[in-house]
Amino acid sequence: AETLLMQTRRESVQGAVLGQSAVAQPGCSSGTIPSGLLPSDFAYVGEAMPDSEQYEGLCTGEYSATTQLMAPGEGGLQNLAIAKCANSDGCPVIRLFDKGPANLPASVAESEGLPTTGPDGEKLTADDCGHYFDPLSGAEGMSKSAYFQATGICDFEYADGSYPGNIGTFLLQCTLPQGYLVATGQTQSTTCKTEGGSEYTAGPQNTQEAATAPLQFYGFNSLADAACKYCVLEDGSASSCASSWISTACP
Repeated sequence: AETLLMQTRRESVQGAVLGQSAVAQPGCSSGTIPSGLLPSDFAYVGEAMPDSEQYEGLCTGEYSATTQLMAPGEGGLQNLAIAKCANSDGCPVIRLFDKGPANLPASVAESEGLPTTGPDGEKLTADDCGHYFDPLSGAEGMSKSAYFQATGICDFEYADGSYPGNIGTFLLQCTLPQGYLVATGQTQSTTCKTEGGSEYTAGPQNTQEAATAPLQFYGFNSLADAACKYCVLEDGSASSCASSWISTACP
């Protein structure tokens, strides 16, 4: 699932972090995230950070994290909390992408010798490197089809809004600096369309699967301080590179 970016008052507390339904006002927490899902190099943020520009961007920006709290079938997140990179060596996160104009970062297009504009001046690249990432462990050892199913990614088209899908030919890995903030929540199910027009559901298929769905990270308004690299994926794999890693810059 993929889209936008991040709402709370000074006294807001992360209810999800406390292991209870979020009752704080208003929107940097929602629902309950089960324990044990957040990677050990991240830590939940238990209190509002009104002096943090990044926190305010996640929580009160035009595309606040609460805009990603969706109903089943609509993609996005089921629940919500704010977390930070707590590792002095940084925290790796990953994202699969392809050459589609909605998914391809301009820096990667340039590295790969791909055009960034079409014959009529239309943009052939995305404005940034993406706003949804996963923990590094989220794709390790998984086939691409299993990873797409687990994380609610459509390979041809998203039914809600008819947004183009993502066939995931590249893997982007960025190491976030210590203290970097992200919104996080469990994957919500997504209704996808095939090229033939039929629909299917990616992500959790029922309430039991929803309860154990993996976390996603959302935000990434700026990755200028992150060290990023990409590779071409092996056919069918969500984590094994068929090429060497190539350094790239994300805005």
